[in-house]
Amino acid sequence: MNELPPIVFLLLAFTAVGSTAWLLGRRSIPVRRVRLPRDYLSALDHLVNERFDLATEVIERLASTRAEQADIQFALGSLFRRRGEVARASAVHERLRESSVTAVREQATYELALDYLAAGLFDRAERYLEQSATSRAFRDRALDRLTWLYEQQRDFASALRIWYEMPLDMRDNRADTAAHYLCELAEQALREGAIERVKNLLDEARFHDPDSARAALLEARVARRTGTIAEARSAWRRAFLASPTLQSAFLEEALQGARDEERDAFLASLPHPAGGNQQADRTVNRFRCTACGLESDAWQWRCPSCRNWDTLALREPLNSLPWTPSRSRLSR
Repeated sequence: MNELPPIVFLLLAFTAVGSTAWLLGRRSIPVRRVRLPRDYLSALDHLVNERFDLATEVIERLASTRAEQADIQFALGSLFRRRGEVARASAVHERLRESSVTAVREQATYELALDYLAAGLFDRAERYLEQSATSRAFRDRALDRLTWLYEQQRDFASALRIWYEMPLDMRDNRADTAAHYLCELAEQALREGAIERVKNLLDEARFHDPDSARAALLEARVARRTGTIAEARSAWRRAFLASPTLQSAFLEEALQGARDEERDAFLASLPHPAGGNQQADRTVNRFRCTACGLESDAWQWRCPSCRNWDTLALREPLNSLPWTPSRSRLSR
C-alpha cells in the first residue's frame, strides 16, 4: 500500500487533532471548553490553501514532543524531507527523539535514518537504522532499508548478513535477492582467482534460488576458466533457458573461442531462436526495465534507476534482433 503524501497526512493529522478538541469541548462535566489555539486554525488555513511556507512557520510554533501532537510533527518532517530540506527534517525528528513516549522516540529514530538516507549520509543512516532494527515496530522496515543501503555501497556481504536477520517470511520473499548477493560475492572471488570459494558461493546461491540463471552463468565461466568446455556450454544452455533476454545479453560471451562447427551446433541447441546477422545495428537500447521503463543497450542484473533485481527485458523479440559479435556490447 502506498503511503499518503505528507501534505495529505498533515491535513488529516490536523483534522484529527481538531476533532478531538471539539469533542472534548462538548463535554458538560466538568463544564469546560477546550479551545483550539489560534495558530492551529491559521496553519490549517495555510495548508488548505497550499501556502506551505507560511503553514510551516506556524506549525513549528506548535512544536511539541507530546504524543497527541507528534503525528503533526512527523508529517511536517516528512514534508521537509520530500522537499529536499533535510536539515529541517532532521531537526524536527531530533526534537521528537527527546519525547518521553517510547513509540514517538522509536518513530523519530527511524525517520531520522530516512533523513540521512535522503541526504546521502550513509554512515549516520546506518547507525540509526541499526537502532531501529532493535524496535519491534520498526525492525522489518529498518532491515529493508539497511539492505538497500548496503546494495548502494555494493557491500553485498553486509546485505546478505541483514537478509539472514530478517523474519522467515521476508527471507522467503527475497530468496532470489539473496542469491544475487551470493553471485556478486562469487564474481568478486572469481576475479581474485578463488575458484573453490566461487563454487561454494554458487552452491549456496542455488540453495536459495535453484533456478538462478546468474548462478548458471557463473558456473559456465568457472568451467571455461578450468578448461571444461562441455560443462561450460551446458551451463550456458541452462542459463539461456530462463529467458531470451539473457541469451541476447550473453550469447557473444558464450561463443567466444568456438570454431565454426561448434558455434553452429551450439546455436542450434539454444532454447530460443538466435536470429541472423543484419546490417543495421539495432542493439541500441535493446533492454527496458519492466518496473521503471529505463532503456539500456547494456545488461544489468539490477536496474540502475529503480534498483530492482531481474527487471530488464528485451524490447523486441529475440529472433528480430541481430547477433553481430563485433558490435555487441555487454555489461557484466
